[in-house]
Amino acid sequence: MTGEELKKLFRNKTLLVMFAVLCAATLCFAHLYSHHEQTAYLQQVFSKTGRSYGEQYAAQLQAVRPADTDSYEAFLYAQMEENALADRQFFDNYDALEIYGVLQQFHDSDGNRISPFAMTLMEHKYVFLARFVPQLRTDSSQTDVYFDFATAEIHNDLFVRFGTVLLIFSSVFAVLCVLTAVYEEMLCNTSLLVYSSKYGRRLLCSKIVACVLFASFAFAALHLCGYGFVFGRNDFSGIWQQSVASLNNMCITPQAHGPFVPWGSMTVLKYFVGSLAVGYLLMLSFLLTAAAFAGLHWHILPTAGMFFGLQAAILVAISVYLPSFSSMLFYLLRMTGTGLVYLRGIWFSEGGFLTVIPFAESVGAVCNVIAAVFLLFFSYCRFRRIDI
Repeated sequence: MTGEELKKLFRNKTLLVMFAVLCAATLCFAHLYSHHEQTAYLQQVFSKTGRSYGEQYAAQLQAVRPADTDSYEAFLYAQMEENALADRQFFDNYDALEIYGVLQQFHDSDGNRISPFAMTLMEHKYVFLARFVPQLRTDSSQTDVYFDFATAEIHNDLFVRFGTVLLIFSSVFAVLCVLTAVYEEMLCNTSLLVYSSKYGRRLLCSKIVACVLFASFAFAALHLCGYGFVFGRNDFSGIWQQSVASLNNMCITPQAHGPFVPWGSMTVLKYFVGSLAVGYLLMLSFLLTAAAFAGLHWHILPTAGMFFGLQAAILVAISVYLPSFSSMLFYLLRMTGTGLVYLRGIWFSEGGFLTVIPFAESVGAVCNVIAAVFLLFFSYCRFRRIDI
């Protein structure tokens, strides 16, 4: 049964056209977030200077000084030269427990402090982080060049902003797939025939499994299309082994920014793969939640409206109506699927006052999937009993 439902999805012309449109939009965003000129010049310099700061790096950088002082390369070189002289001792003085002490005194414009329960959780978070700081001091985090002066810009454009676009595209497509599959019988006026028996209603399970497989294919294809274009156009050789904790990198969110402090040594490749894994889990949670709404067997438009309305309400509550962090609601909203997508810029970092537990993005993604599975289970139990 699952195989037949999967064939129906692959033969659905509406879904295929929508997928083609999303692929075209993905390529447009990939071109927008590509940094070809900067990447090409930086890789040319790195081939002569190496990718680690030090006396040798500074000396070799002098050897590649452009002759034309008014050229674009000269402008980029000036930024690299200035960056090479910057202080690289950040983690030598970094004290995770000191950050916790600062947050204890942190308050908003109304004078409200962080929720006491949240502070208790944060204490454990920063004690946990303190274990990894010595590792960040001794590995290459402080001396890795990454993309030099352009690190924060390129990292956030490719792995945060562009990654968020791909995740939204994949999630919306997954939701539309499950709504199309579940309501196909209703649209074809065959629901009374198919769902007249308990065996027939089990077809809903096959439809959801088929949607998971189809959405997984779409997720992989969209990311392959987008990042395949970016990495095919830009040279990332030697970059994958660089540390995302490079002092050139920044953690940027709509509400805070600062140095990117991860949970131990993490290369660009590990960060990229980890982000894909968390993104896939979030896409899966959206799909299963939409399936749970559809299992209540309302009509397709009210179901879609309620699902997307719920996500929009969460987004508005996070970005426009900002509950004070004196309430745990502030943190619970940011652990929802929508909240995790909104704060993608702090994935795998300590998160400051925006998170209360280590690896908040990974824990949150798993919890969202588990919650969606339970919601889908109760929805399916109701579907087996209702009068169609």
